[in-house]
Amino acid sequence: MDKLNLKEGTKKCMVISEHYQNQLFNKIEESNYYDNIDMLEIRADYLLNNYKDIVIVNDMINDAIKRVENKKVLVTIRTFNDGGNCYLDNKSYLQCIQYLSEKSKSDAIDVEYKFYIKNKKSYDNFLTKAKKTIILSYHEFKDNYEKSFVEKLIKDMAKCNYDLIKVALFLNNKDKVLDLMNLTKDIQEKNNNKKQFYTIFAMGKIGVISRVYYEYNKNSIIYINNDLKDIDYIGQINEDNLYELRHILNK
Repeated sequence: MDKLNLKEGTKKCMVISEHYQNQLFNKIEESNYYDNIDMLEIRADYLLNNYKDIVIVNDMINDAIKRVENKKVLVTIRTFNDGGNCYLDNKSYLQCIQYLSEKSKSDAIDVEYKFYIKNKKSYDNFLTKAKKTIILSYHEFKDNYEKSFVEKLIKDMAKCNYDLIKVALFLNNKDKVLDLMNLTKDIQEKNNNKKQFYTIFAMGKIGVISRVYYEYNKNSIIYINNDLKDIDYIGQINEDNLYELRHILNK
């Protein structure tokens, strides 16, 4: 268990979303063959039926981590409202994140900002003690982009003083995507906190460019889902998509 070294440039993160232990272990074994993947995101929400399962699920993930070779591991719980695969209320989500922060052998944990901000002091009490990278994330699936809102959101998230700020917004308009990319670039260039990093991108097929053109917006993590045959409706990409699109962009 160690923190992510986010100073080393963009990390390629392979998403693992499996419902059963044997599937999770098989996917870990498969990931060991990908030399150009820096880290894995294990989606615990695909393993959780309810918050009472967190002990069993954490043990399962810790066993899976033992099988990981030369990659960092991020553990994430995403609820249905934020594009995930489980239902948790505010109290049960907090309990799960606290347990992971204390018992998980992962290098990083993702914490959804919408839950965090409702009980900030309680989260800070245990997250500041966790010896792992904390990713504070925000997901919005309604296409209601307003630049002023996004600027304030990111400033408010940055004030929480965690390692990485992740913002993912569903956008179906090319101009809005480009505006978000320019805003991201501006935020990155003005960032004077050398211990805090950003990953900001648009979801949706039009938003794919904001994922793959990471030299421009200087995002710290790009997420890859190799279970996909092609780009999906929220803009997730597989490794082949990434290199094909980057080849086109670099022409």
